Formats: sequence, C-alpha cells, structure tokens
Amino acid sequence: MHLENPKIALLGFMLEANAFAPVADEAEFRQKIWLEGDGLLAGATARDYTMAFVAVPSLEVTPSPQSYEPLGSRVVRFRSGDFVADLEFDADRLVRRYEGLAERVA
Repeated sequence: MHLENPKIALLGFMLEANAFAPVADEAEFRQKIWLEGDGLLAGATARDYTMAFVAVPSLEVTPSPQSYEPLGSRVVRFRSGDFVADLEFDADRLVRRYEGLAERVA
C-alpha cells in the first residue's frame, strides 16, 4: 500500500512512523494532525482519507477508507463502510462524545 502525503492517526492523534525523522514541534504536529491540519473543526468541507488499519496480534496492515464531514458546533460526522458516528469535540479539540461508543464524563 502506498499513500501520497500519509497521515497517521490513532484515536485521533498523529504518530511519527519514521524512526529517522526529526522530532516535530507543536506547530508541525498541529498542522499534520488530520483534525486540525485539514481544518475539520474550522468549517472545512468534507474530506476523504485512506488510513492504515493494523490488525492485532497479526499486525497485518490494510487500507481503511474513511470520510469526515464537519457539521458545525465542533461536531464531525465519521463514516467508514456502513458505520456512521458523530464525534463531538470540546474547545481544546479533544473528543467529548463519540456517538454510540463513548462519552467523556470529566
């Protein structure tokens, strides 16, 4: 699998996948993280991504097409296959509620 300008997310956080890359400063990290760098909470248009799904424990990697659609008021609709859920973020851009899965209580 080869992706142009790949972004790696794990629970919404970008991870550095290259052990030889320099450490990213906060500005670079924020630009590369899919949520902020692509402006999904700032009224951007819907975006499609191909993420890498890593199976555990086999570590088999397969492409995972995903779509994120800004709905306003810090809510983004996530779609992957037949799965759809709204993600609600707080003012610090942390997930407050993941529809049908979890809700932060503190």
